[in-house]
Amino acid sequence: MSGGQAAFSLDAEPAATGIAEVAARRARRGQTVIPVIRANEEELAAHQRALESVERAANAPALFRDH
Repeated sequence: MSGGQAAFSLDAEPAATGIAEVAARRARRGQTVIPVIRANEEELAAHQRALESVERAANAPALFRDH
């Protein structure tokens, strides 16, 4: 089991390992601003080429292509 799974319990009471404190830290973490790094023109073109390759291999349009 992973470290988080070791503390998993179906009991109504939080375990003595501090699950309530972990949940509180996770809630505070949600306030963090995550930077968004946009793709440049070269990266966008490479992505389009990759989508075209997938479409040729599948002989169908990519469902996630932005038309």
